[in-house]
Amino acid sequence: MLLTSGMPGKAQLHHMWDLAEAERTRRFGTASCQLTPSPVAGEPTQVRFRFEPGETGLPVGGRLRFAWRWPFDWQPPSTDQMGLSAPVEADVTFEPMGDLDAWNHHIEIKVTSGVLQAGAVAELDCGGDGWGAPTFTTRNAGFLAAIDPTGEDQWLRLVDMPAFAITPGPAVELLAVATAGGTVG
Repeated sequence: MLLTSGMPGKAQLHHMWDLAEAERTRRFGTASCQLTPSPVAGEPTQVRFRFEPGETGLPVGGRLRFAWRWPFDWQPPSTDQMGLSAPVEADVTFEPMGDLDAWNHHIEIKVTSGVLQAGAVAELDCGGDGWGAPTFTTRNAGFLAAIDPTGEDQWLRLVDMPAFAITPGPAVELLAVATAGGTVG
């Protein structure tokens, strides 16, 4: 089973499938996501991420990412509208073409002062009016959470958050695709 992924010379994501989930949680922490129940494709939704560090913690230069796979076209979030509550100072950035293949889009929190340690909680609210959900429906959307405690692009994957559905809105148009030689009736 693949334990690490990434391009040579670029960021590496350590999946740690060989560690029990309880051990991964104890060492590296947990992440969760609260969002509008049944987000509608293409519509604004409220998204709030929560991170509780494990024994490893995040010192100055340490980073936390919430990432999603490349086909999921969430609208680019505005970091100006994001609110971070944490017992440390941190910078929040959005990267539309990140370096964690195939989780190419991510929001990153980088600790600039203090230490985010076990027992603390960091929450990131992704915008006042909502964040635009992907424009297609699926039963299996989700986010990846990973930490890079040393700031050296060695990402440690946290236990996966539960998947959620992106649901369709009401129909507004019907398109029919037919062969050029088709006849009515």
